[in-house]
Amino acid sequence: MNEMKKVILTLVVLAVSVSASAQSIYADSWDPDADADGNVGVTDLLALLSVFGDYDLDNDGIWDSVDDCVGEYDECGVCNGEGIPDGYNSCDEFYGACGGATFLSYHGFDYSVVQIGDQCWFADNLRSLLYANHAPIEDEDVFSCSEDSPESTDTGFLYTWWAVDSPNGLCPTGWHVPSYEDWIDLQVFVGNPTGTPLKNSEEDIPSWNGTNLYGFSAFPQGRRQFSDDACETTSYAWFWTSSVGNGTVKRSVYFNFFPSFAHEINSASQGHNIRCIKDSE
Repeated sequence: MNEMKKVILTLVVLAVSVSASAQSIYADSWDPDADADGNVGVTDLLALLSVFGDYDLDNDGIWDSVDDCVGEYDECGVCNGEGIPDGYNSCDEFYGACGGATFLSYHGFDYSVVQIGDQCWFADNLRSLLYANHAPIEDEDVFSCSEDSPESTDTGFLYTWWAVDSPNGLCPTGWHVPSYEDWIDLQVFVGNPTGTPLKNSEEDIPSWNGTNLYGFSAFPQGRRQFSDDACETTSYAWFWTSSVGNGTVKRSVYFNFFPSFAHEINSASQGHNIRCIKDSE
């Protein structure tokens, strides 16, 4: 019992000491009532002890132990970076089309990104149920052909072209659904007309018959047919472009079982995969 009293007394003394110091240093920002119950009690003391010994060296209001950057991001998004070096006109020019990044977080998912030529692409299929402005995508415009539930699938969703064309936007800020011309540029760079370097290899998951030379990681998820709402799970990978084909039908590109990179015009109601591409400066 005496030991318990000593512990409590020590905590009280510590709390009073820290409180007195904090009141003078953080008078305008620190609130000792962490649980906002109108009483500075044991819960608040435990909250204080949970961060005891931590620092906030850059004074950004985030403890250094959980801070993504202790310091400042430069104009290129690099923590404590030196910005655009002399002789370069942009961050992309120095760091490449992806700005030196290898992934991007969007609506709770981490997407791998890859530079191919002077383009920066998602290396994963889009799997968001929200538009860029956080509005929910209508049920009739997003589908899953996975055996898993839509919330747990990691292979991406199938979207109608109406979702692509929505003013709410599908891709993160600074990114867009690739145009037909974006896809043509990609095709030309990897070697027209083959798609083999963009397809998963036998060693990848899911495996396919490509080489995945550039890390684009395309795989055959199939598509959703508008006529009977059925998933067509063949050895094809379809992707929408943002470009209009002819009237009510829209453009898409696809990789088939053979090493080809093909183009076709489909109904806007069909469900295809989406890959986002970074805006060029």
